[in-house]
Amino acid sequence: QRHQLQDYLDFLRQKDKQACVLYLSGNGEDADTIREGDKDHYLTIPYGHTKNGPSVAHWIAECHRHCNAENVRWFLKDLLVYIGRMFYAEDLERPF
Repeated sequence: QRHQLQDYLDFLRQKDKQACVLYLSGNGEDADTIREGDKDHYLTIPYGHTKNGPSVAHWIAECHRHCNAENVRWFLKDLLVYIGRMFYAEDLERPF
């Protein structure tokens, strides 16, 4: 939808004034549909590694590092490779 993130944020803030929306961005760019006054309740998180903060790939790699269940570790590794391929992040192709 055109204003999907803003709609989510408006709905959440009706329930909790402190609620935030996390936007998972393939290219790391912010969504342009959040109103200026709501930007304190919005955070963009890119899929691939960046120098500017957290990423989905970093979170998955950390989960993999701490996971003891071998089947889950394989899933996390495959997911990280998939993210690398989908979002052209060559450094994700060999994350381990």
